[in-house]
Amino acid sequence: MNFRVVLWQSAIFIVLGIGYNKRFDPPDVFYAVPLKDSLVKSIITNLELTEIPFHEATEITDKSVIKAIWILYGK
Repeated sequence: MNFRVVLWQSAIFIVLGIGYNKRFDPPDVFYAVPLKDSLVKSIITNLELTEIPFHEATEITDKSVIKAIWILYGK
């Protein structure tokens, strides 16, 4: 399973998509849900997507950090 993870306002979010919103400059946004108990549960039970501007988010690309997140929140 491939997934993108971003850090925004000291919280970890799972990215579900990328979009466009004119409220922000630049207008590109991530559509994401906060990571809580588990990856699957966070995606399924969260009712609202959070729009995170690209310029405010820090994408986590370090493989060891992603592996740790997968181990801690994978099931």
